[in-house]
Amino acid sequence: MSEAEAKADSTVRLEVPAGAAVLRGVFVSEEHQSAEKGFGLGDVVGVLRETWLYVLLGVGLGGAVGFAVGAVSQPRYKAEAVVMSRSDSQTSAMSRALLSQLGGLASIAGLESSDDTSRQHAVALIKSREFAAQFLRQEGALPVLFPERWDARASAWREDLGEPTVRQAIRRFTKKILRISDDKKTGLLTVAMEMPDRELTAKWANDFVALANESLRVKAKNEAETNLEYLSTALAATPEVSTRQAIYSLIEAQHRSLMLASTTRDFAFRVVDPATAPDPSERVWPPRAALLALGSVAGTIMGLLVGLSVMGYRRRRVRAA
Repeated sequence: MSEAEAKADSTVRLEVPAGAAVLRGVFVSEEHQSAEKGFGLGDVVGVLRETWLYVLLGVGLGGAVGFAVGAVSQPRYKAEAVVMSRSDSQTSAMSRALLSQLGGLASIAGLESSDDTSRQHAVALIKSREFAAQFLRQEGALPVLFPERWDARASAWREDLGEPTVRQAIRRFTKKILRISDDKKTGLLTVAMEMPDRELTAKWANDFVALANESLRVKAKNEAETNLEYLSTALAATPEVSTRQAIYSLIEAQHRSLMLASTTRDFAFRVVDPATAPDPSERVWPPRAALLALGSVAGTIMGLLVGLSVMGYRRRRVRAA
């Protein structure tokens, strides 16, 4: 139907008998006038007048729910340890020309030409599931990770729930507690823990870094000893003077690596800022102010929707009557 036809359908025409005064006009229905006028500020005010009580109740109820969630939720705290990875001591012990000269022999001996190799190995290790399992075993962390399954009075796992598996422990630890961020521009790594216990949160963050250093130190020490055995065998079987001189240089580098692994405490990661226990007010969960604001906003929306529904129902009843 065209706009002109719609206007014709919504008009009323009056006719009077012949001889009388004739009044001619076109009257547009109120419904058509309202449709053309649209939804204005007066309509908004009218809606607010009819729904303000529901909006107010919604704000109060939503704010109360948000406050209750913040009050009931178990607080969680975050502790961070900032560390910097050390440079590859093996590479800095010799020139790249020597590595190029030795070729495959240097590769077999475990020496790399990339300055970033040892850092990549160290970061990969602390992010691995194997290292996470090693850390959890050292700390005896399963009762802390699964308090709902642990019977503290009996010091045993609940029979109805059972003992969690290592894979379950690693999954919960890496998803809910451990956070590792790597800033490649500055070379800094941040090892963070999020837990309800403030003191234990800081302890785990520092212990995690310490265990990483110890694991990498032991690994480097074992590799250096293995490489020295190989290089000693290769030296005895090599008559060429130039090759023997190169092997001597490799042996010297391996002795230096062995010395560093035996004496350096922060072997792979130098602690820049150790983790400290956060204050009771420094919780990361629950964010009570945010929950209160979110609950109030949600309550406002729900109250407005309920008010509009009631208003529409009342108007339909009036029209039906």
